[in-house]
Amino acid sequence: KPVIWRKQQDNITMNCTVLSGGPARTITWIKNGKQILASSKGRDWSALILSELKESHAGKYRCVADGKTRDVSMVYLHVEGK
Repeated sequence: KPVIWRKQQDNITMNCTVLSGGPARTITWIKNGKQILASSKGRDWSALILSELKESHAGKYRCVADGKTRDVSMVYLHVEGK
């Protein structure tokens, strides 16, 4: 399972891309089981930008396409104290 370590006050951008040749996909970000809004998105991609990280940003981030339960991408974010 991918793990990302960052320090408090750092910034991070997490990207998610769906490789499809068909129609545009709906990409959703989920943190610890709750849907969160993407920072920016396009036809087959989405980005989540977290600025000035705090301990509350730590958790399991998932990117799913078209509401399916299968992850496109999943990562654990750990935020360390200063």
